[in-house]
Amino acid sequence: MISVFLVDDEIVVREGIRNSIPWDETEYSLAGEAPDGEMALSIMKDLKPDILVTDIRMPFMDGLALAKIIRKTQPWVKIIILSGHDEFKYAKEAISIGVEEYLLKPVSSADMLATLDKVSRRIAEERVSKTRLETLSRQVKTSEEMLRERWLCDLVAGLVAA
Repeated sequence: MISVFLVDDEIVVREGIRNSIPWDETEYSLAGEAPDGEMALSIMKDLKPDILVTDIRMPFMDGLALAKIIRKTQPWVKIIILSGHDEFKYAKEAISIGVEEYLLKPVSSADMLATLDKVSRRIAEERVSKTRLETLSRQVKTSEEMLRERWLCDLVAGLVAA
């Protein structure tokens, strides 16, 4: 299950996304939501979601500031920006932060699900890579221990033979 956290100061947008996606019929769970970045940050510390969907402009702390902090404190979180602004400067800054996707409002449930699917595929690929890396690391450690033991045995056998 991929957990999603939603942040938007417009309650109509939050409710629209929350109510238009059949969460129970997907691989996603709506872990929580917040009306601004400050509130989201404190809640996300405990929830540790896989995906953050955030509005770009909000009072108190905007989505870009939230994304920067989340990128540093919870680097595994994939970030999707929602924006009512088709301005290149916002998209450029979002890219520099490492945001996964940038969607223009209004966003349909089909577009949101397609974007969540795209991002969740990246999460799955990263999880597979991490598992492979951990397996290789364990194999290297085991091989290292066996080689060290063999080397010591050969060394002792050489000393005994001399």
